[in-house]
Amino acid sequence: MNLRRSIFVLGLSGLSTLAFAQTGPEGAISIYHTDALRYSYTGPGGTSRTLGMGGAQTALGADISSLSINPAGLGVFRQSEFSITPAFSLTNINSRYAAGENRQLFDANVTDDNFSNLNFPSMGVVFTNIKDDIVPGAWRGGSWGMSLTRLNSFNQNFSFSGVNRNSAPGQANSLVDYYLQVAQGQPAGQLEGLGPDVTLPFNVFLIDTLGGEGSFVPTEYIADASTNPYTLADLVPISDMDQRGTIERNGAQYQFDIGYGGNFEDKLYFGFGAGIGTVRFREVLNYSETPVNVSSDFSFQGVQLMRDLQTNGTGINFKAGLIYRLTDWVRLGGSVQSPTFFAMREQSNYTLSAQYADVLYNFDANGQEVYLSDFGNGAASFQGSAPTTNYNYSMTTPFRATGGISIFAGKNGFVAADVEYVNYTSARVRDSNGSMDIDNIKIGNIAQSALNFRIGGEYRYDMFRVRAGYSLYGSPYRENTVSINQSSVGKSPLSNLDVQGSTQSFSGGLGLRLEDFYVDLAAIYSLRDSHYFPYQVRQGTGASAMNDLSSTTVSVSIGSFF
Repeated sequence: MNLRRSIFVLGLSGLSTLAFAQTGPEGAISIYHTDALRYSYTGPGGTSRTLGMGGAQTALGADISSLSINPAGLGVFRQSEFSITPAFSLTNINSRYAAGENRQLFDANVTDDNFSNLNFPSMGVVFTNIKDDIVPGAWRGGSWGMSLTRLNSFNQNFSFSGVNRNSAPGQANSLVDYYLQVAQGQPAGQLEGLGPDVTLPFNVFLIDTLGGEGSFVPTEYIADASTNPYTLADLVPISDMDQRGTIERNGAQYQFDIGYGGNFEDKLYFGFGAGIGTVRFREVLNYSETPVNVSSDFSFQGVQLMRDLQTNGTGINFKAGLIYRLTDWVRLGGSVQSPTFFAMREQSNYTLSAQYADVLYNFDANGQEVYLSDFGNGAASFQGSAPTTNYNYSMTTPFRATGGISIFAGKNGFVAADVEYVNYTSARVRDSNGSMDIDNIKIGNIAQSALNFRIGGEYRYDMFRVRAGYSLYGSPYRENTVSINQSSVGKSPLSNLDVQGSTQSFSGGLGLRLEDFYVDLAAIYSLRDSHYFPYQVRQGTGASAMNDLSSTTVSVSIGSFF
């Protein structure tokens, strides 16, 4: 093996440890614009009564879910209440391999993954101090309460596999191409701060420098010998690639709310509160590539990537709202929630390995072979790992505004509808050295504002309740997100991307209301699509998974009045 490169690799191994431990996001494995939008996109949560009606609660009140939707609903309570809501969820993900933005299906497999879990969508308590109807005065009293609501579930497992045949000249299809594009233009031999997406592929011989000092190129490539110096456009993809990946995710997003609601003349209800949000997320990616139908003297045999990301965060927000009883049968409601200000902590691990046949080629800046390395013992395998890192940053999720109406049919029931506005382009991430600005630019380019719709109703017969609802949550991503992301920020590394589509849910429920306690049952069926890229390349098509997610959740709320 070339002595100069061997010495450089040994020195770089120590240097990359130092750089990875001391740098910011460039030394971590996450891409933060994806994270910011993931944690900004929350779904319906709350009691089984609220879930059974599609989450429509803004103009209703008298439900513990009011704390997280519209605190003015606390003013509608007539007696104190406690409730707890356990739930069981069953999720299916249908994944189809696709190559790149155009979703070209080659030798693709379709996989189905199923998983289930127990969770708690809601629990809380409300203490009420309302005047009796015979007591005069415009001020009728109020209620304060606290609740814990699950806003997001990250439990997902899916896999994909297929052959990427987009290997025409000038195109890119491989993880190796991604590493090359990240490293291209970086000063070879001065890698401090560039992170594992440069140092690790160099250490396992996936990329190299021309003559040891020039720009980065793949260790094994085919180029037009008449073109000097070499550029990305001159490089031909290594081969058609058999690409496989598995992704395991778990975690949830919860919010603890405390608030107060008051009542004027049983006509105007107001409320305000504060919420403490928590994020717990883990994603483990295992990805591999193997060249297809290569000649016997082709040295590169395959590459494997493992990325383990764990994120925890705590944030705070504030909310206020009103409900106005327009007539005995019509109520109007509205609420606003400030941005949630999160303090985030990320821990990451990154391992890369590559396999080769018994020889390894390298070339100088003129395309001339400068050595032919012989590993001596046949096939060779190299593995590099970046040290575990802990990285702290802040995140701000968007402001929310919600309006609603409820129409009552006497004591026989009601219909309620909500519309919520969220401007996802306002999500932001920050660190102490300003190195996350590129993620905020990407958020502005790929995100959009969205409307969330919720509608539901309840029919009452004596002590029994029957409920139904529907909700539609708009996607935080623009329709052409992939092409925008690939061209929006110059030649910055693209890394992974997880484009979440809109979510629609169909729900129904039953309830039993007695003098001292109640039991509510809800069933929710949800549908969502997403497009996941473990990496992205320009001027080509990297591997991706097109996912169709369906989930069924059954929840039971048990509550008591006191």
